[in-house]
Amino acid sequence: MGFRYHPARLAYVDYPIMEWARSIMTNHGHKKIQIIGGALAAAFLLWLVLFGLNGDRQSRLNDSLLGSATKGDAATVATLIDRGADIDARDSMGMTPLMWATLKGNKETMTVLIEARCDFTISNNDGLTALELAEQNHKTVRAQFLRDAIERRASKKKPTATQ
Repeated sequence: MGFRYHPARLAYVDYPIMEWARSIMTNHGHKKIQIIGGALAAAFLLWLVLFGLNGDRQSRLNDSLLGSATKGDAATVATLIDRGADIDARDSMGMTPLMWATLKGNKETMTVLIEARCDFTISNNDGLTALELAEQNHKTVRAQFLRDAIERRASKKKPTATQ
């Protein structure tokens, strides 16, 4: 079986993977051009797998942040925030990382998000904030943790008498 060139795809198609890999190793004669074309096609496919079709870095960061918050991976959440993920990113249900961390019960992840100044007032598609989700789902300890965080942040914003 040999190469079949398809001009619309700018790559060689219908060539078995093992034979293609072997042709890369034997860089001789007329196959040199075929190897370069195959290597470029492989590099492009690898880029698509790693970066997606649209190459939208921010979207990937936000999706990773939402997933890490759902899993309760506080270290990854902190890293993604440092790399520029939107702390108040929303998924298709309007859920933010804080909402997911609250529902899943990871206090460490909640702390990372709160210290990074996430917005407590965002509502999901059902009109519920992270605090309301905690209360609705009988997560009393997490609800109190959020109330305390909201109160601490509000007290920091109030001007003191000496200012």
